[in-house]
Amino acid sequence: MATTQMAKSAVEVNMNQFFAAFLLFSDMRPRQYIGKNPFESLENADALSQEELSEHILQAVDVNHLLTGSVLSRYTLYSDNTIIPVQSDAAIFHCEQALLKKFPSSFDQSVPVAFSRHFVGGDPFDHTHYDDEFGEIKHESGRVVGNISSIADLLFSAQHRLFLFMVLIIGRRFRLLRWDRAGIVVSTPVDYVSDPTILCDALQRLSDLDDTALGLDPTAIRLLPGDRDFLRMDSAALENPHDVDHSERDLDTPPTHPITFAYACTLFRTSLASGWPRYKLTVPDKGAWREYLVGKPTFRANGVIGRGTRGYVALDCVTNRFVWLKDVWRPAYAMGVAEGDILQSLNDAGVENVLTLVCHGDVDEDATVTADYWECGHSCATDTPSCSQDSMYSLVDPPPSDNKKRKRSTDDEGGVTSSWSMSQALRSIDGWDGPLRQHKHYRMVVEEVALPLTCFKNGKQLCSIVLDALEAHYQAATNPHTRLLHGDVSVSNILIYPKVRYNDDGDKATMVWTGLLCDWELATLVNSRQSSSPSSSQMGTYQFKSINLLTMPSRPTKVADELESFLYVLLHCSVLYLRSTCSYPTSWIDNFFNQYAGPGIPLACGWKSMAMLVDDWLREGWYPHLIRFHSPMDALLQSLMACFRARYKVTGYDAMLEQQQHPQPDFPPSGEPLYPVDRPDIVFFKFDDDGARKAEKSDCNDEGCSSVEVDDTPTEKDRHLAAQILNHEFMLDEIADAIRTLDWPEEDRMPGLQAPQSAEPTRYMANKKPKLNF
Repeated sequence: MATTQMAKSAVEVNMNQFFAAFLLFSDMRPRQYIGKNPFESLENADALSQEELSEHILQAVDVNHLLTGSVLSRYTLYSDNTIIPVQSDAAIFHCEQALLKKFPSSFDQSVPVAFSRHFVGGDPFDHTHYDDEFGEIKHESGRVVGNISSIADLLFSAQHRLFLFMVLIIGRRFRLLRWDRAGIVVSTPVDYVSDPTILCDALQRLSDLDDTALGLDPTAIRLLPGDRDFLRMDSAALENPHDVDHSERDLDTPPTHPITFAYACTLFRTSLASGWPRYKLTVPDKGAWREYLVGKPTFRANGVIGRGTRGYVALDCVTNRFVWLKDVWRPAYAMGVAEGDILQSLNDAGVENVLTLVCHGDVDEDATVTADYWECGHSCATDTPSCSQDSMYSLVDPPPSDNKKRKRSTDDEGGVTSSWSMSQALRSIDGWDGPLRQHKHYRMVVEEVALPLTCFKNGKQLCSIVLDALEAHYQAATNPHTRLLHGDVSVSNILIYPKVRYNDDGDKATMVWTGLLCDWELATLVNSRQSSSPSSSQMGTYQFKSINLLTMPSRPTKVADELESFLYVLLHCSVLYLRSTCSYPTSWIDNFFNQYAGPGIPLACGWKSMAMLVDDWLREGWYPHLIRFHSPMDALLQSLMACFRARYKVTGYDAMLEQQQHPQPDFPPSGEPLYPVDRPDIVFFKFDDDGARKAEKSDCNDEGCSSVEVDDTPTEKDRHLAAQILNHEFMLDEIADAIRTLDWPEEDRMPGLQAPQSAEPTRYMANKKPKLNF
């Protein structure tokens, strides 16, 4: 996780507040420490290395018997089917887990304890400003953030955590952390050498918590070797001769329904990775519950903060069939209509090429709480129960008053905090509605276990799959029972699903790869002004958003905006995977799709803006070399891009006329004189006959100069082209015609290029510069 993202997601409270909110129970009393200080040997802890610090803490806890019923131990870490002993960090384990082996598994820990050496400014939650001329503080703080984030990320995924407590020890000070999908509540630091009672009490309280109080999901039941469902998963993962090959081909004998594809069984078998825990998950189903068996997620979004999307090839406990189970945390902006409700409406309306809903619903009352504490810290009175600084006993001094705030520093580019301080970044924002949103736990199950779009075999097949997804979009937008726009058309949201299709006579069957348009969470009604809310045009996968919506996110989403996203899907996959004249496809993709300066800025999308607003064709950046595929893809992309270029030419010209007809009022004179501005001579370079470059002063003078004005008035052809993408018909016909062309090469996909590792779509807020998540 980037430190800047964590800065917006961390809420600092004093230790009193932390204990009162999370660790205060009627049957628990503070342990009054009597006797020798268990941490007196750590007087010089700030001089110890990370490994030495962890060793001393482990010894102090063990020798002084600070935990009862639990142990503080190092553990083995699971990484890509490899078990690696961890040398520096530790965790609290229940005794029965720790006694099984020398180093218990990281998947069995109750509370992680992370260590870091002391480094001035290295605490990522410290809001003190330090000079960091050479970036050492930034590096050290980033290292700590990376360590604790990776620990939390793994535990949230492997243990099905609703939230997670963590102890962070840096030198001779420690903090308590509580993670959830909305952010982190972090305590103020305490010197455990000077005041050992607080750390001793915190460790004991954390070790006494039961699984529910520790954040383990009660609707996710851990399966152990020997359990009936554990063995059932092993049996289902075995190769079955009746499983169907999914490759495209003519079928001599059509398979009998229901079909189980071999790749689905392979994906399920892969999910049963050695060491990764298995679970039985429950999913709401119209007032009842259905049960599914899962192993390691096939798809796992990186990072703790956010939606935390995980996708599983799951085994249905009733039908014994493989299904796709999506586990996600829905943010507040999407709580109006769940994705499953939208999908059900599409199924009921008969919209083709979408997933088939099985069941869905919010899981119990699971919701994040970090946003509540952010709002408390920024708006609540201090005497409200959630914001009260009172607790059963005093742990630390109260925070300084407002009139003792530290001075904030800004860099040279617009007031961005230059340190990697989380709390300082939070407190530097005035009048903001808050970066943290409540999230609610949600699960959905669909019938289809599909493949990602990036598994396509060639350019013709790519067009066919995208055409199917576009057909789904067309039906959803025009069906009177749905009238929906998708809101997030992207590579990640178009899937491949093999289907058996028959000819008109019904006597010949063929296995074909079809396209599915999925993830309708951000769908909005056609011609709805709802797009101006954060739930639509201000959210989505920005790499595939239209230039129109990226430039002015408050505008409502139109059909043309979504069609532009389909064009970008074709373009992205073509340049990255197909043979072409592009010399550096990965670099070109990065410059074309991943450069976004923010709303309201001319040419804000970099090369994308140049290609759609300035150039006549795809080029390799600023070079004149054209990108060609030497296939029907050339004509298809050129035809589609001409329409969108015409759209921007027409809309830009019409907007200029509108502004001229309704000019903005002039600013009142300030009363101050306007001073002349010195203008340097303009020098142009030309080449002489020998190729040498020589300079000439321009002929312009103060009296004025002649210039060639570019006529941006749209022609009738421009308006005709722009009108063609106001609805779906033209784009559907163009792609269909391209598919029917006989000039497609059989193997135009570049060999050896695999699909990139799965990543959650990059959701962005329009008033913030998004971060690439590819």
